[in-house]
Amino acid sequence: MKEWMKRLSWVPAVIMMVIIFLFSAKTADQSNQQSSFVAEIALDAVETVAGVEYRQELEADAVRMDGLVFLIRKLAHATEYAVLAVCVGLHVLASRKERGLLYFLAVVGVCALYVCSDEVHQLFVSGRSGQISDVCVDTAGAAVGALFLYAAAGRRLSRIFGTQE
Repeated sequence: MKEWMKRLSWVPAVIMMVIIFLFSAKTADQSNQQSSFVAEIALDAVETVAGVEYRQELEADAVRMDGLVFLIRKLAHATEYAVLAVCVGLHVLASRKERGLLYFLAVVGVCALYVCSDEVHQLFVSGRSGQISDVCVDTAGAAVGALFLYAAAGRRLSRIFGTQE
């Protein structure tokens, strides 16, 4: 059982990379529509939970609404790369015996390389651009994901994969 887990441990990372690629392949207009839709859902949730009307106030102040959409975009970037880091981290745990700083650097390094390739990819998509700020946000998200996996489940997962030292 452990051997097949090791052999297939890279599949979730590749699936996540494909998902990220597909999101990045959307034009700027499509991406903005998606972010605005998520902002609307977030507003509905906040209004429901807090029992306060924010929508009219935000819609009247376009700068604040744009700020909300911007925040959602950056959180989405960080989250998708945190998930990628967890997927890459599972593969590293399954296939190697790296621990500590070496583990962290391996996972974040792979994700950072993919971040850079994704930003280059966006240079060729209508209305999109590759940005250093996105590289920083995405890599920070990957670092958080790697730390989360290592701290929360590193020891347990290393026993499952048979890589306990």
